[in-house]
Amino acid sequence: MKNKVLVTLTALMLVLNISNTYATVAWTWAIPTSAPAPTKTVVSTGATATTTGSVVVTGSIFTNVKVVTTTDKTVELTWDKVAWATSYMVKYDIVSRKGTTTDYATPIEKIVKDDAKIVVENLNPNTQYFFVIDAVSTDFQTIGRSDEIEAKTIAMMDTFAVKNITTPANNVVLVEFNKDLNVSAVAQSAIEVTNVATNVKLNIVSKEISGTNAVKLTVDTPMTESTWYKIVVVSVESIDGKNVNQWVDSIKEFATPATFEQAAAPVEAATATWATAPEAEKLPQTGPKEMVLLLLSILLAVWVVAMNRKKA
Repeated sequence: MKNKVLVTLTALMLVLNISNTYATVAWTWAIPTSAPAPTKTVVSTGATATTTGSVVVTGSIFTNVKVVTTTDKTVELTWDKVAWATSYMVKYDIVSRKGTTTDYATPIEKIVKDDAKIVVENLNPNTQYFFVIDAVSTDFQTIGRSDEIEAKTIAMMDTFAVKNITTPANNVVLVEFNKDLNVSAVAQSAIEVTNVATNVKLNIVSKEISGTNAVKLTVDTPMTESTWYKIVVVSVESIDGKNVNQWVDSIKEFATPATFEQAAAPVEAATATWATAPEAEKLPQTGPKEMVLLLLSILLAVWVVAMNRKKA
């Protein structure tokens, strides 16, 4: 009897062990071996929503997207770096895609993270363009899209306008135009430089021609690094007598670099020597030779007076 009970218990334990083994195997295969694949949906606003596991990024994660400069063939864009992005892709079209599910026609290859800027080239003159920027992660997934930004290229040499702005030193602003300037009228040009954040105008102490199509401005207060400023050209004359089209082609914002390449350029006091030099050449000279001649003239006059008195 004991042997029968022992055999029955052994068989039961064997069945339970086998059942547990299969249950363990079945439970093991039920565990996902990897996170669910990311899914991307382009929504009607032009933004991108991305789901990766439990992480969801939606809407625009870009800030401070700006058009810095435009020429007849290029548009320069800048933006703040996106924390999760390892690269960016810029796309553009000649029609707005905002509010549609149609993507932008022309993509540009990725830009590395540290270069949160691009100059889009080979554009057509006098054309409106619409741009978006995609932030790309390490696994080449789009994790966010900027809001749409638009810019218009200038007409090919038909419009007299500001072409580019650079800051070679922290107190020097070089304003380049798309046409050669009337050199004789540069001194009378009216150009303003303003801090965008504080709305404080900088005091310009000198204006001079640089090359054939640029004005070099020197300000009395050094500009701050990594700061946005605004140029307003009130009047400046091109070589063919045209003035800039105010409020359209004469206002440009620019950002100073994180580190200026040069220290402050020396500011010299204004002088009118160059203007009065021709007049100065007409004044009597007072060197040693002239002093001797003057003394001889005086002696001769005294002698003549003395002789006249003797005759009298």
